[in-house]
Amino acid sequence: MALADFLSAIRALILDDGVIGATAADRRAALAARFPRLSDDQLDDLADISPARLQVYTDLIFAGERSTLEWVYPVSLAVIGQLRADAGDGRPPRLANFELVRALHRFRPWKSSSQRQLAADFEDFIRAERTEWTEAWPGIGELIDLERTELDIFYAEDVPHKRFTAQVCEMLTAFSVEALLARSILVPPYAAIRSYEYDVPEFAQRFRKSSALRTPLPGSSPSLAACGRNETSLMPDWVRLDEPAHRALDRLPRSTPIEINGFATAYLEAG
Repeated sequence: MALADFLSAIRALILDDGVIGATAADRRAALAARFPRLSDDQLDDLADISPARLQVYTDLIFAGERSTLEWVYPVSLAVIGQLRADAGDGRPPRLANFELVRALHRFRPWKSSSQRQLAADFEDFIRAERTEWTEAWPGIGELIDLERTELDIFYAEDVPHKRFTAQVCEMLTAFSVEALLARSILVPPYAAIRSYEYDVPEFAQRFRKSSALRTPLPGSSPSLAACGRNETSLMPDWVRLDEPAHRALDRLPRSTPIEINGFATAYLEAG
């Protein structure tokens, strides 16, 4: 266990509070009190590492975590930057995001390389620790849900299916109505059906096209939507729904084939 204790100490120094002490002797004394299971040689080795060197490792790790969150949540972090500025925070956005990542680590340390886990932890963190942002613009919670949903769908394992091609399209259009209704469809387990109080699908789409936020941030505008994979690009794709379609899709079983006729019946009953 000696090596495991040593590696655990290094991890704690890099990710948590660093090492305290101006001299190697001061650092060794602090380390001995903090990590009593380490040997004398291990304490000497750690004490010889300068705080500045450890800080370089710390900055690299959290900068990488920040970049991951900026990739997953580009729209949400842009809004968070606007909410900070509106509250009088004049820090550069990327510096503020770096400190946000450190706060996230204190809330729930990222212990794996899973981007989906980091994204889920970030959503929990914002809801629990940054209520001033959700109070300033309640749509931020729904926007975070939208971007995390896209990540989950992007990485989800697909169900076996026949690739949609021009030939498949021609075959379907050649069917009679009766034959088409008898075809089976399947709602994959990762498909998302959402009812939002804010029109975050439209908000995100507009930002991605222009890289500019609407100011002021929009008010409540309920929207119904579903997200699955685009039939050609296989990327996450949102589709607007009316109320009957939303209710019908929400009632369908996941990962269980159903005839199109069954879906049509559910749609008519939902209307």
